[in-house]
Amino acid sequence: MPAKKPTEMSDAELFKNAKLMKGAAIALTAMCMLLLIMGLFLIIKKGAGFTGLIVIPAALTPIILLNTQSLKELKKEMAARNL
Repeated sequence: MPAKKPTEMSDAELFKNAKLMKGAAIALTAMCMLLLIMGLFLIIKKGAGFTGLIVIPAALTPIILLNTQSLKELKKEMAARNL
């Protein structure tokens, strides 16, 4: 079943999806930052060579951007409905 567009959602669905996307964006951003810091720590302090902890945040960045874009669309629809 394809995802509904913001214009096809009820008010309750808009609030629920906006809250869910905001939490997901915050959690994903925090985890990416943590992985990046851990990777840099391993490279600088421990003398480790290349580590996958550096690549993962770069790979997840487009997902964060798409998530925040969807959240902006939901907020725009909520503003259009005066919610």
